[in-house]
Order: sequence, then C-alpha cells, then structure tokens
Amino acid sequence: MPAYTLYTWIARHIGIRPRLERICVHYVMFLMVVTTKHSVEEVARFSAMNKS
Repeated sequence: MPAYTLYTWIARHIGIRPRLERICVHYVMFLMVVTTKHSVEEVARFSAMNKS
C-alpha cells in the first residue's frame, strides 16, 4: 500500500482538526512500527517536529 493512501485513510478515520492532522497521522504510523518505550521522542524525530 502506498504511504499516501495509508496517510489519507488514517486522517479520515481519526477525525481531527487539519492543524493537528500531520503530527497525529505521523504518530499513528510510527507507533505501528516502533516498539520502544521512548516512542514520543522517536516520532518527534521521525516527523521532524518538536515533541511538546
């Protein structure tokens, strides 16, 4: 499945404001593959955003 297709599917199903959509979808996608206990820091690094 192409990443964009997965991204749009997740974005439609979580129903959040467009402003938060990018980080939330990246976080969900990252949690699907990362199993470390520091996943918040990892997803912040992955999406090139601040964790706060």
